[in-house]
Amino acid sequence: MNGDQGREMTAGALITIILPTFRRPRMLSNAIESALGQDFANIELKVYDNCSGDETAGIVAHFADQDDRVKYYCHPKNIGAAANYSYALNEVRTPFFSFLADDDWLLPGFCRSALGEFAAYPAAQFVFGRTLLDSEGTLLPSDSARYAPGFYAQPGGMLTLLENRFPPWIGILFKTEALQEIGAYVTEADGIDFGFLLRASHLPFAVSDYDVAVFRRHSGSSCQHLPLEMVWPSHIDAVRAFLDSPRSSGVAPNVLTPALNKYVSWIVRVACTSALRTHHYEDARAAAAILREYFGKHNTGLMLTALGELMQRSTLIEGCIDTISSWRMSRS
Repeated sequence: MNGDQGREMTAGALITIILPTFRRPRMLSNAIESALGQDFANIELKVYDNCSGDETAGIVAHFADQDDRVKYYCHPKNIGAAANYSYALNEVRTPFFSFLADDDWLLPGFCRSALGEFAAYPAAQFVFGRTLLDSEGTLLPSDSARYAPGFYAQPGGMLTLLENRFPPWIGILFKTEALQEIGAYVTEADGIDFGFLLRASHLPFAVSDYDVAVFRRHSGSSCQHLPLEMVWPSHIDAVRAFLDSPRSSGVAPNVLTPALNKYVSWIVRVACTSALRTHHYEDARAAAAILREYFGKHNTGLMLTALGELMQRSTLIEGCIDTISSWRMSRS
């Protein structure tokens, strides 16, 4: 199914919160509690278990016994993160939906504040507020804090999204009708959330002046280690597909293409510095080579390559860089 074709809305809930999960039962409890703790009650929470094979089912059942807004589906085998999201998208039967990761959580006013923006700006197809970063118990602003509240028409909105970087999708409420334009699917080939948000970037949107969600930074999150394979070539493939689609037609190619390349090169650089921080030196070398050879960032690529060589050859330098990196991460 593509978009809302053949989709019939169900009476009752106004918002579906999609919560895919895999083997994070303890974090999952916190995510579920945050969804059920919204100050807007007219929701349904759909948990899609990617065949965890642990206590996940029992934890969800505990919540479902107490609150009939909780629905649970477990795949008979692990189908991969992207396919799990796509399955969930095609099950949405409410006017609005959002994504919630099993290691993050929503703040109580997420739904109500987003619906307020939709009421103020009926043309908006999605709304987001500020998502915070949880760094060892300290809440820090994320990139979404770069956005001024208000309505963003197109084509200027697309360029604003690229300039300020996409907000985490856990803090976004979408109109389900927007899937007609975005497509009711995500794939590893286009970077999962990156590809989905890129396809959504040509739609009008609004930004609320509220803190709406928290992105948890932990050892298993992409904030701590962003593998190059999650970024390349999926993100540049998503860019090529986007540029070939009608979605990109609102902005002149000589403006849009450099903006997209700048965005992806920044993500590759993040993957490179992440690899250095976690001592994945082969990934770091590969990412630095991409920066040099594909994006023409010769000085940056050479500097990161040299830094990796120094760290790999000297435990003293490696330790110093680790200390500086940890200090910067705690304040970023």
